[in-house]
Amino acid sequence: MSHIRIYFEGTAALRPALGSFIEKALPLVCGKLRLTAGGGRDQAIDAFVSQVRQGSANILLLIDSEEADDGKLYARLSTKQNWRIPRGRNLQKQVCWMVQCMETWFIADRAALRGVFKRNLNERALPPNPKVEEVAKDDVLRKLKNATRGGYEKGAHAQQILRLLDPGTVRNASQHCQRFFEVIAEQVGR
Repeated sequence: MSHIRIYFEGTAALRPALGSFIEKALPLVCGKLRLTAGGGRDQAIDAFVSQVRQGSANILLLIDSEEADDGKLYARLSTKQNWRIPRGRNLQKQVCWMVQCMETWFIADRAALRGVFKRNLNERALPPNPKVEEVAKDDVLRKLKNATRGGYEKGAHAQQILRLLDPGTVRNASQHCQRFFEVIAEQVGR
Protein backbone atom coordinates (compact mmCIF):
# COMPACT_ATOMS: atom_id res chain seq x y z
CA MET A 1 0.00 0.00 0.00
CA SER A 2 1.51 3.31 -0.99
CA HIS A 3 -0.56 6.01 0.72
CA ILE A 4 -3.58 6.63 2.86
CA ARG A 5 -5.50 9.88 2.48
CA ILE A 6 -7.25 11.31 5.53
CA TYR A 7 -9.81 14.06 5.05
CA PHE A 8 -10.15 15.94 8.33
CA GLU A 9 -12.24 18.71 9.75
CA GLY A 10 -9.96 21.67 10.28
CA THR A 11 -7.65 24.08 8.56
CA ALA A 12 -4.52 23.34 6.56
CA ALA A 13 -2.51 24.83 9.44
CA LEU A 14 -3.35 21.70 11.48
CA ARG A 15 -1.99 19.31 8.84
CA PRO A 16 1.66 19.11 10.04
CA ALA A 17 0.72 18.78 13.71
CA LEU A 18 -1.95 16.15 13.06
CA GLY A 19 0.49 14.25 10.85
CA SER A 20 3.12 14.37 13.58
CA PHE A 21 0.63 13.06 16.15
CA ILE A 22 -0.38 10.16 13.91
CA GLU A 23 3.22 9.31 13.00
CA LYS A 24 4.20 9.28 16.70
CA ALA A 25 1.46 6.72 17.28
CA LEU A 26 2.18 4.71 14.13
CA PRO A 27 5.77 5.11 12.88
CA LEU A 28 4.96 2.62 10.07
CA VAL A 29 2.87 5.34 8.36
CA CYS A 30 5.74 7.81 7.97
CA GLY A 31 5.72 8.97 4.38
CA LYS A 32 2.43 7.21 3.65
CA LEU A 33 -0.03 9.81 4.95
CA ARG A 34 -1.76 12.37 2.81
CA LEU A 35 -3.76 14.72 5.00
CA THR A 36 -6.39 16.93 3.42
CA ALA A 37 -7.87 19.76 5.44
CA GLY A 38 -11.55 20.08 4.73
CA GLY A 39 -12.13 23.30 6.62
CA GLY A 40 -15.55 23.05 8.23
CA ARG A 41 -17.33 19.79 8.95
CA ASP A 42 -19.57 19.89 5.88
CA GLN A 43 -16.68 20.78 3.60
CA ALA A 44 -14.60 17.86 4.91
CA ILE A 45 -17.57 15.53 4.34
CA ASP A 46 -18.04 16.91 0.82
CA ALA A 47 -14.38 16.36 -0.08
CA PHE A 48 -14.44 12.81 1.29
CA VAL A 49 -17.72 11.91 -0.44
CA SER A 50 -16.40 13.32 -3.72
CA GLN A 51 -13.42 10.97 -3.54
CA VAL A 52 -15.63 8.00 -2.64
CA ARG A 53 -17.80 8.73 -5.67
CA GLN A 54 -14.68 8.77 -7.84
CA GLY A 55 -13.77 5.31 -6.56
CA SER A 56 -10.76 6.34 -4.49
CA ALA A 57 -9.44 3.68 -2.14
CA ASN A 58 -7.54 3.99 1.12
CA ILE A 59 -9.33 7.09 2.32
CA LEU A 60 -10.62 8.03 5.74
CA LEU A 61 -12.72 10.84 7.17
CA LEU A 62 -11.92 12.33 10.60
CA ILE A 63 -14.55 14.71 11.98
CA ASP A 64 -15.87 15.91 15.31
CA SER A 65 -18.94 14.05 16.48
CA GLU A 66 -20.27 17.21 18.18
CA GLU A 67 -22.11 14.92 20.60
CA ALA A 68 -21.71 11.79 22.70
CA ASP A 69 -21.49 8.48 20.89
CA ASP A 70 -24.84 6.77 21.30
CA GLY A 71 -23.97 4.15 18.68
CA LYS A 72 -25.85 6.08 15.98
CA LEU A 73 -23.27 8.67 14.86
CA TYR A 74 -22.75 7.05 11.46
CA ALA A 75 -26.49 6.53 10.96
CA ARG A 76 -27.08 10.26 11.52
CA LEU A 77 -24.18 11.17 9.24
CA SER A 78 -25.55 8.99 6.46
CA THR A 79 -28.85 10.90 6.53
CA LYS A 80 -27.19 14.27 5.95
CA GLN A 81 -28.06 15.95 2.67
CA ASN A 82 -24.41 16.03 1.55
CA TRP A 83 -23.83 12.31 2.22
CA ARG A 84 -24.28 11.26 -1.41
CA ILE A 85 -22.45 7.96 -1.67
CA PRO A 86 -23.13 5.20 -4.17
CA ARG A 87 -26.07 3.00 -3.21
CA GLY A 88 -25.12 -0.01 -1.14
CA ARG A 89 -21.80 1.46 0.10
CA ASN A 90 -21.26 1.35 3.84
CA LEU A 91 -18.35 3.54 4.79
CA GLN A 92 -18.73 3.18 8.55
CA LYS A 93 -15.23 1.70 8.84
CA GLN A 94 -13.76 4.68 6.96
CA VAL A 95 -15.37 7.33 9.16
CA CYS A 96 -13.48 8.15 12.33
CA TRP A 97 -14.65 10.49 15.05
CA MET A 98 -13.17 12.92 17.51
CA VAL A 99 -15.71 12.51 20.29
CA GLN A 100 -16.89 15.04 21.01
CA CYS A 101 -14.36 17.48 19.56
CA MET A 102 -10.61 17.81 18.99
CA GLU A 103 -10.18 19.52 22.36
CA THR A 104 -11.34 16.30 24.02
CA TRP A 105 -8.00 14.82 23.00
CA PHE A 106 -6.29 17.84 24.57
CA ILE A 107 -7.90 17.43 27.99
CA ALA A 108 -6.88 13.77 27.94
CA ASP A 109 -3.19 14.75 28.00
CA ARG A 110 -2.54 17.23 30.76
CA ALA A 111 1.23 17.04 30.25
CA ALA A 112 0.75 18.43 26.73
CA LEU A 113 -1.37 21.26 28.13
CA ARG A 114 1.31 21.97 30.75
CA GLY A 115 3.87 22.07 27.94
CA VAL A 116 1.97 24.85 26.21
CA PHE A 117 0.43 26.83 29.06
CA LYS A 118 3.07 26.22 31.74
CA ARG A 119 2.16 28.03 34.96
CA ASN A 120 -1.01 29.44 33.42
CA LEU A 121 -2.65 26.01 33.52
CA ASN A 122 -5.00 25.30 36.42
CA GLU A 123 -5.47 21.54 36.09
CA ARG A 124 -8.15 21.50 38.79
CA ALA A 125 -10.39 23.46 36.42
CA LEU A 126 -10.26 20.66 33.82
CA PRO A 127 -13.00 18.01 33.74
CA PRO A 128 -12.22 15.34 36.34
CA ASN A 129 -13.82 12.54 34.30
CA PRO A 130 -11.06 10.26 32.93
CA LYS A 131 -13.55 9.11 30.27
CA VAL A 132 -13.03 12.28 28.28
CA GLU A 133 -15.46 11.33 25.51
CA GLU A 134 -18.31 11.51 28.02
CA VAL A 135 -17.66 15.20 28.67
CA ALA A 136 -20.03 17.37 26.62
CA LYS A 137 -18.40 19.52 23.94
CA ASP A 138 -19.50 22.79 25.55
CA ASP A 139 -18.06 21.65 28.89
CA VAL A 140 -14.77 20.63 27.28
CA LEU A 141 -14.38 24.02 25.61
CA ARG A 142 -15.50 26.04 28.63
CA LYS A 143 -13.34 24.13 31.10
CA LEU A 144 -10.31 24.26 28.82
CA LYS A 145 -10.74 28.02 28.50
CA ASN A 146 -11.11 28.34 32.29
CA ALA A 147 -8.17 26.04 33.01
CA THR A 148 -5.93 28.17 30.81
CA ARG A 149 -7.18 31.35 32.46
CA GLY A 150 -8.91 32.34 29.23
CA GLY A 151 -5.79 31.71 27.21
CA TYR A 152 -6.83 28.81 25.00
CA GLU A 153 -7.56 29.89 21.44
CA LYS A 154 -7.97 27.15 18.84
CA GLY A 155 -6.10 29.02 16.10
CA ALA A 156 -3.22 29.95 18.36
CA HIS A 157 -2.79 26.75 20.36
CA ALA A 158 -4.25 23.68 18.64
CA GLN A 159 -1.13 23.03 16.54
CA GLN A 160 1.18 23.34 19.55
CA ILE A 161 -0.91 21.02 21.68
CA LEU A 162 -1.35 18.44 18.90
CA ARG A 163 2.43 18.28 18.48
CA LEU A 164 2.90 17.61 22.20
CA LEU A 165 0.11 15.07 22.64
CA ASP A 166 1.22 11.63 23.72
CA PRO A 167 -0.68 9.16 21.51
CA GLY A 168 -0.67 6.48 24.22
CA THR A 169 -2.20 8.82 26.77
CA VAL A 170 -4.89 9.99 24.36
CA ARG A 171 -5.76 6.54 23.04
CA ASN A 172 -6.10 5.26 26.64
CA ALA A 173 -8.62 8.00 27.41
CA SER A 174 -10.42 7.98 24.06
CA GLN A 175 -11.73 4.79 22.49
CA HIS A 176 -12.36 6.65 19.23
CA CYS A 177 -8.74 7.81 19.05
CA GLN A 178 -7.72 4.19 19.61
CA ARG A 179 -10.03 3.09 16.81
CA PHE A 180 -8.67 5.84 14.52
CA PHE A 181 -5.15 4.47 14.94
CA GLU A 182 -6.35 0.89 14.43
CA VAL A 183 -8.13 1.81 11.19
CA ILE A 184 -5.06 3.62 9.88
CA ALA A 185 -2.79 0.68 10.75
CA GLU A 186 -5.19 -1.72 9.03
CA GLN A 187 -5.34 0.46 5.90
CA VAL A 188 -1.55 0.75 5.72
CA GLY A 189 -1.15 -2.98 6.28
CA ARG A 190 -3.15 -3.83 3.16
